[in-house]
Amino acid sequence: MFEYLPSNQWLLTLCIPLVGAVIGWVTNTLSSLLTYGANSTSRWGLIQLKQTYFTQLFYQQILHGHLSSTQLYEHMGPEKMVKHIIQSIRPRLDSIIDDAMEKDHDIFWENLPITVKNRFYARAHKLLPRIIDDLIEDIGDSIDRLIKPEQIILKKLTSSEMSIGWIIKQAYIDEVQKLPIRGLLIGYILGLGLLATWFLSPHWTLLIGGYSAIAMISLWFGQSSFTNAKPHTLNISGILATNALSPLSVVNTLLTGSNGKHTYSLIKKHSSPIIEQASLRAFTQLTIGPSGYAAVKHQLTKNIRNAYAEAFNDTRFSDAQRQRIETYIAQSIAQPSSQNLANSPVQNTTSQLSTKTPNIKNASSALFIQQVKNTQMPVLLPIAFLVGSFAGITLQLLIWNA
Repeated sequence: MFEYLPSNQWLLTLCIPLVGAVIGWVTNTLSSLLTYGANSTSRWGLIQLKQTYFTQLFYQQILHGHLSSTQLYEHMGPEKMVKHIIQSIRPRLDSIIDDAMEKDHDIFWENLPITVKNRFYARAHKLLPRIIDDLIEDIGDSIDRLIKPEQIILKKLTSSEMSIGWIIKQAYIDEVQKLPIRGLLIGYILGLGLLATWFLSPHWTLLIGGYSAIAMISLWFGQSSFTNAKPHTLNISGILATNALSPLSVVNTLLTGSNGKHTYSLIKKHSSPIIEQASLRAFTQLTIGPSGYAAVKHQLTKNIRNAYAEAFNDTRFSDAQRQRIETYIAQSIAQPSSQNLANSPVQNTTSQLSTKTPNIKNASSALFIQQVKNTQMPVLLPIAFLVGSFAGITLQLLIWNA
């Protein structure tokens, strides 16, 4: 039936399944690139174009109800924070007091007898451990009012240089890495069917239409495989602990966030005793006046607040805290959310099952993936059609010219 075909045309004809495999691989590789971007700082990609929407959706479907301000703070290690902050502030404590006094009253402080200055210094060093310990404890007691993990995550991930597309890719990295291979296999299998059809009816439109269909089908089935995908909790926790809920990020939110004034009040409350000894207070007020005394207290509070924040710039200490936060996030998001537990009539059974599953519950993840798919398909299917058409036209021309 095909005796009229030259040997080189036969060779091109037998390449039909291989071209189908290449189309499946290329289509799914392109889909990953166009959806998630090329790297962690990509400013393009279908998901990145809707950065705020997908950041909110990612939190709502994957993280909501899993993270607690209290637990987050506890895993930062309050006791270790007390020890580290004292060690960080103590060598600079005299300078902190000097800066507070010299801000508006440099002449007064410069001419003050050294014995009086030493009384300020000695009292500050004596009270420092208690001040920091009480401050950390009070912050812990008020932590639910001071910070909200949701607000920190949404703010950091929408303003971060890191692409939300890349974050989502890392969350589903196991499935994303399988896409090209899955597309290659689907393309090859469909290519075998196209080869058989071409033997029966070798019309020039068959390759163009067939490869277009292969490209779109391999794309559709490749993305459909995500439906039951389980997010990679370790990747998610690592990204959040490094970029959104890092120790420095949490502390900066405490000090400068929407409730930063409350944190400032706590710092002022606990640092004021440094200069509130009766004799020191009376001496200070007599020399610089009540308003000057109030200004010194304000400046001292600011200096201690800044020193508190600077203590978390220590890389070794922050890395140890980050690892504890990362462990907490991974354990938390692997469990059913607090809302699901509250609404579930079989809480004990759910809890037992969750301990056996290291990944997030599928229902919310499936809803999230469906939204990603709804964003992808209107754009990727036409591209897949073009890829398939180009491959079909190219191969048909080669067969004609062979």
